[in-house]
Amino acid sequence: MAEALAELCGAVVVHGDDFYRPMDAEERAGLDPVQGYHRYFDWQRLREEVLAPLAAGRDAGYRRYDWPTGTLAPDEIHTVSRSGIVVVEGVYAARPELTDYYDLVVYVDPRARNPCGGFVSAATTTARSTGSPAGAWPACLRVPGSGAVGHASSARSCRFRAGRRA
Repeated sequence: MAEALAELCGAVVVHGDDFYRPMDAEERAGLDPVQGYHRYFDWQRLREEVLAPLAAGRDAGYRRYDWPTGTLAPDEIHTVSRSGIVVVEGVYAARPELTDYYDLVVYVDPRARNPCGGFVSAATTTARSTGSPAGAWPACLRVPGSGAVGHASSARSCRFRAGRRA
């Protein structure tokens, strides 16, 4: 869904999987679900390297988590421009500690059947103005293959609905 939005809107996608915390495989395997929630995902790094700079009107840069080595990729810096739309996707991306940085949070529930097709359930929220040009969000947005339907009621707000929620 993030990639479809990126293609439709010209957005940049920041992958939550790039922000896993480097740790020993034995340590990771020893974490229970609650410990895993608190320690797998490095939400502090996402906040400090991407979200806070963008919120302050600066470009952002980060090193991605390299899954084969279990470390941060040493010679790779991903740059995220302060202008335009940024989509942050991933299981842990909507943690409560991060939501104030987002204009819109969409929750995808693969168990909920959407009458538009696909399996999507989305939270509805009002988007804050980000300085994106008026019309950056199309008046009606269908994300191909996902069943998500969005409606922008003005340049400053965007609502997504799925199923019977609006």
